[in-house]
Formats: sequence, structure tokens, C-alpha cells
Amino acid sequence: MILSNDQTSDLGQNTPGLGYNVTYIIATNSNPAIPAYSFNYSHKCYPAYEAYIGTQQIYGYCPLNNNPFYISGCLFGGLIITGSTVGAAQ
Repeated sequence: MILSNDQTSDLGQNTPGLGYNVTYIIATNSNPAIPAYSFNYSHKCYPAYEAYIGTQQIYGYCPLNNNPFYISGCLFGGLIITGSTVGAAQ
């Protein structure tokens, strides 16, 4: 499953979009009882992001700050958080 958003906000042209790109891969071919997953992500440094398989959290990110300058910097092109995680779904 691929999820992405690089559009501007629904609030108007002069407001930033969230800007994220996420790829979930869940493989059941090796062991259907305990499927393996990989989760690749790229997103702006604001807002918070979480990903789950069922009730198992496989990714969580919390912004470093909630002040208006940090939020503005993140949403208008600041720090991009990227990475990946792999594991087994419980």
C-alpha cells in the first residue's frame, strides 16, 4: 500500500500541505501466522505520525516542538524525516 500527499492544504493556496510519502508492505508468504512487514516513510517534521497493523504500533513520530515558528518551518519545507522499519506483525 502506498500513501502520499504533497498537495496544498484545503485551507487555501497560501497554506502548506502535510507532505508525506509512506509505503507499507505486508508479506504473508513466508509465515502466514506471523506476517513480516516493511514500512518506508518520508514526511515533514510536523505534525505527529503513527502507523499500525491492527493494534500493533509499528511507527511513531512526535514533533520536537509545538511553537508557531517550528510548525511554520516544518510545513513550509523544513526538516524531512525519512527512514524505514521492518518486523513481524503480532
